[in-house]
Amino acid sequence: MAVDRKLVNLKKLQKFGFGIPGHGFYSLNIPEARAKEAATTGLLTILEGEASEERVDKELKHLVRSDWDFKVRKMDHQEYLTVFPDKNMLDTFIMLTGFEMSLFGLKGAFYALCRLNTVPRYSMD
Repeated sequence: MAVDRKLVNLKKLQKFGFGIPGHGFYSLNIPEARAKEAATTGLLTILEGEASEERVDKELKHLVRSDWDFKVRKMDHQEYLTVFPDKNMLDTFIMLTGFEMSLFGLKGAFYALCRLNTVPRYSMD
């Protein structure tokens, strides 16, 4: 490894291999780290139609992203907890007052969940 002096302010590191006489050429193949996707939880309220965890999961895979596990969990009679791939996707659905899903004809609306970061001292006693 060596520092590219032309790009000193960027601090770019270049990878080089090395050779040993009689043993061949060696180099390291280091895969680049991928950024972890930050998942966001939302609450889906079904306004019309007969919903189930399986139906909601299929609808979300059809609408949003087919390779994502939405981890749909039924919370109440017509409320489902879902995990979205990122906050921007969930925010897009939250801005809608409602939407119709095409596979099973369900109508629903998403709401954001607030997370408590601190618990009052008296509530822990």
